[in-house]
Amino acid sequence: MYKKTLSSMCIVISIAISGCGSSGSKTVEEPQQPPPAADEYIGYWQQAGYGKYLEISVDQVIQYEASNDTCIQTHSVVRGEFPSEFNWTIKSFTDQQFLASENNASTSELTLDRVNALPLSCNNLLTNTPSNVVTHLIAMASENYAFFELRNINWQEASEQALARVNDDMTEEQLKSVLHELMSVFNDKHVLLHSKPLDFFEPEISIDDITFFGQSNDFTNQVISEYEELSSESSLEDYYYSQIITYYTNINNIMDSGLKAKGGQDEDKIMWGTIGNNIGYLHIGELDNFDPSQPYTLDEGNVVAHLAALNAVLDEAITDLQNTNGIILDIRMHSGGTTSLDRAVAQRFIEQEINYGSFAVINEEPKPLILTPYDGIRLAQQTVLITSNFVQSSGEDMVIALKADDDILQVGEATLGTLSDMLFLSLPNQWAFTLSNQVWLDKNGKSWESIGITPEHEVDVFPLSDRQQEIDSAINKALELLN
Repeated sequence: MYKKTLSSMCIVISIAISGCGSSGSKTVEEPQQPPPAADEYIGYWQQAGYGKYLEISVDQVIQYEASNDTCIQTHSVVRGEFPSEFNWTIKSFTDQQFLASENNASTSELTLDRVNALPLSCNNLLTNTPSNVVTHLIAMASENYAFFELRNINWQEASEQALARVNDDMTEEQLKSVLHELMSVFNDKHVLLHSKPLDFFEPEISIDDITFFGQSNDFTNQVISEYEELSSESSLEDYYYSQIITYYTNINNIMDSGLKAKGGQDEDKIMWGTIGNNIGYLHIGELDNFDPSQPYTLDEGNVVAHLAALNAVLDEAITDLQNTNGIILDIRMHSGGTTSLDRAVAQRFIEQEINYGSFAVINEEPKPLILTPYDGIRLAQQTVLITSNFVQSSGEDMVIALKADDDILQVGEATLGTLSDMLFLSLPNQWAFTLSNQVWLDKNGKSWESIGITPEHEVDVFPLSDRQQEIDSAINKALELLN
C-alpha cells in the first residue's frame, strides 16, 4: 500500500478496508422481507467459515468469535436492536437458515445456519491478557486462513515462536511487536492488524495503528526505488509528485483532445479520451468515495449513492467513446475498493449474464459469481485491458469478470493475487485483524491467488524510461493489438 512517507497519499483505508469487501460477495437482488417474529430467531446461529456465532434469546443477542480452542464475546445488544444494530438487513429466513446483507449493500451477503450449541470453547471466554490475545489470533487464523500451503507459510513454527515470546506482564508495544512478527509470515495484503481498540459497529479507524502484511510493485513503490538510487536534492514527496504529473501528462498528450476527467473530490476518478479518432481510452482510478457529498463508511454502507454517481459519469464517458473502433480500459492505477462499483464498470463490457467464477470459504460449497449487463449504454468494441501489480481484491474480481469474455485481451503486469475478501475479526483486547478466508476461482476453475492474473502480453507499466521518453509502453502495446 502507500508508504507512510507520502502522507498526503493516505487513502489506505479506502483501498484496504472498505475496498476489499467483507464477509461475502455474491450478488444479492432479492427484495427485503419482513423480519420474522422474535421467537423464531431464538437459539444459536453460526456463520460457517467466518468464525462467528450468535446466541439469540428473547431479551438479547450476543455475538461470539470462536475457534475450537478459543472464544471471545464481541457484542451484546438488546433483542429489539437486532438486526439494525448489526447494520444488517434480513433478506430471507427459514427455521434453519437466514440470509442478511450488511449495510443493505447489494454485494455483501451473510448466511447464518442454526446450530445446536455454541462451540465448547465458549464455556470459558478468554480474558484480556497478552497471552490470550496471541493464542486467540493463532487459533482463529489456524481455522479460517485459506492459503497457508499456497503461500508456503509455516504457521506452526511462527505460532510456537510467538507463544514463546509473549508474557502477561508485557506492555502494549511489546505485544504489538510479538503480533507483528507472527503476522509477517503472511505476506498477504488482505492481512492487517489494527493495534488500537476498534468496534466494528461504530468503527473509528486509526491509520497510524494499522500494519499491513504484504507488498505490491505499484507506482509509489516504483518511484521510491528510483528516488533511493538518485542523488536528488528534492524531497521524496516532491519527486513523487513530479513523476506522477509526468505520468499523467504523457497519457494526456496521447489523446486527440486531452483527457476528460470526473468523479470524486478531485474530479479525477474516471478519465477518458480518444486516440487517432478511432480508439477509445477509459482510465479507472480508485473508486472509493465516488460521491464526495456522502460520508465515508466501512464496507458498502453508502453504495447506492456512490453507484449512482459512478454510473452517471460512465454514461457520459461511454457516450463519448461509443462510436470508436476499439477500447483501451486502463485500470493499472486501480487497486480495488468497493465490489459494487468495480462490478458496475465490468457490467458496461458484457452483453449477457455471465457466471464468471465462484468463491468459497473452507469446507463450504462454492457460491457462483454472477454478473448481468448494465441496463443502459455499454461498450461492445474489441477491448484491451491494462493491469498492474497494484490491481487487487475487488479490482481482480473486475478482471476475472472482464476476462470471462474471451474477446478481451490483458496487457501489462500480473495483478497482485489477493482475490479473497477480508474477514474482520476481534481480539480479547479489542484490537482487530483481518484474514483471507475465501478461495476465488475464475470461470475455468483456476485460482489466481498469490500468483496474480497473468496478462497475455506482458509490459512494464510504470518504467522511468517511459516518463523520460514521454511515451507509454502499455498504451502503445494496446494500440498495436487494436489496429
